[in-house]
Amino acid sequence: METRNSNIIFLLFGFICFFSLRSNGQLIVDAGKDTTYCTGVGKLYLGNNVAIKNGVEPYSISWECKVPKGLYSFFTASDLLSDTTAISPFITYTPTNNEWIKFTLHITDSQNNSAEDSIRVRFSTFGYLTGYGGTEIKKGDSILLRYSSVGGGIEPLKFHWQPETGLSNPDSLVTWCKPDFTTLYDITVTDACGCVSSPNTAYYVMVQPTGLDEIKNDEGNSLNIRQDGKLIYFNNPFKQETHIALYSVNGEVRYNLAISEDHFEPDKLLKNEGIYVVKISLGGKVGGCKFLKIEP
Repeated sequence: METRNSNIIFLLFGFICFFSLRSNGQLIVDAGKDTTYCTGVGKLYLGNNVAIKNGVEPYSISWECKVPKGLYSFFTASDLLSDTTAISPFITYTPTNNEWIKFTLHITDSQNNSAEDSIRVRFSTFGYLTGYGGTEIKKGDSILLRYSSVGGGIEPLKFHWQPETGLSNPDSLVTWCKPDFTTLYDITVTDACGCVSSPNTAYYVMVQPTGLDEIKNDEGNSLNIRQDGKLIYFNNPFKQETHIALYSVNGEVRYNLAISEDHFEPDKLLKNEGIYVVKISLGGKVGGCKFLKIEP
């Protein structure tokens, strides 16, 4: 009888131990899938999809990595993360290249069981040129847009020009451009991971209307508007009072003045170089207009 009871107790004990092992199992941690982050879109967090199984809280957490930053120096997790002991710290520094970085997550539970897993991340970062190309063409002519003012991203890259006016293919880096009026062209880049750059100006195409070299007033007398160096000359032999208005090519008034001379210096009136329209009223009669380029 005692032998039978002992066997029953042994079986019950074995069942309890087996059930306990099946219930708790081995501590497992999953750091998530490899990820590409688009920089410049707000805070970026590591470990958003971390999963821990079969552990007993509370957990001790530790992130680690080692990223070369020089010949003999490295970035560590404390250089890149807000808190290496948080399950989902935000990223405080992103390396400028787009190489994969391996982050290892170490987990220890309250029963001193430990596990680890790793995740690879990389950062898509765009760089921008602050200057842009300026080109002057006659109305009806074309030029070839063929370079981007945005760099970086993860190749292959897709390009888009804005506005699309006058472009043969706004979705190609190289496109023919034939605008009817002066236009600033921005370019936007989308990389292989879906990261999108901010629009950045790449070209300033100034369109010179034709047939404005000789402008006459209502009486048919030529004003003979001409540019010589930094001076603009016009016919005013009797030194009559003349009203001069300077406009942008978009029709915005930039400056008004009244003089009794036959010339003036627009550089002293306008801050920025470009193409401007000169309108002249001479002796109370209708004058004329002419496009000119103001040098810095």
